[in-house]
Amino acid sequence: MELFERAAGMGDSSGMRNLAYCYAIGLNCDKDKARGAQLYEKAAEMGNPRAMCNIGVMCDYGNGVEKDPEKAFMWYERSAKGGYARGMTNLGELYMWGRGTAKDLDKAVEWLERSGSPRAEYRLAEIFLDELGDRDKGMEHLRRSAEGGYSRALYRCGSLIEEEDLGRALEMYRQAALKSNKDAICRLQELGEEVPEPSFRRKRGKS
Repeated sequence: MELFERAAGMGDSSGMRNLAYCYAIGLNCDKDKARGAQLYEKAAEMGNPRAMCNIGVMCDYGNGVEKDPEKAFMWYERSAKGGYARGMTNLGELYMWGRGTAKDLDKAVEWLERSGSPRAEYRLAEIFLDELGDRDKGMEHLRRSAEGGYSRALYRCGSLIEEEDLGRALEMYRQAALKSNKDAICRLQELGEEVPEPSFRRKRGKS
């Protein structure tokens, strides 16, 4: 905390962002989400793309600040244009849902593709499968997301291939269950399969 405060006082945006993180989650200090939001915004104004995304999330969900989807959109857009992948994903989601801005699937696809994260690939799969009816493209993005370990993609991919390849579907369900995906856990139970213990619990047990 002392070093982050010194870095922030010297005008270092990463130091300011890390200090904000400490207050936001109560790391080595009393938890103060409002203070965290103030510091994230300061770091964002200093040009830190990651801080822009973080304050955007707080505005998006009303976490430490008043809920403001339009302000969240503004920060996500600045973060995305600053090259931060999570900002690109979040911006794409707002375009996809029409939250904080008008719904625009073309722009959603553009930013999600630029992000390329497993979560972004999953959102692209949703757009092509559910909105545009393009199964080939949708499955391509869904597989990429599943290969990246995104639990929701693992479950949905498994559910779509279950009839043609039950063994592969079960493998995907188990991988998703290890990440505590509730849908995958329920499906394994319905199929009479053993549910693997989530990995975070196993790690905790070993420590």
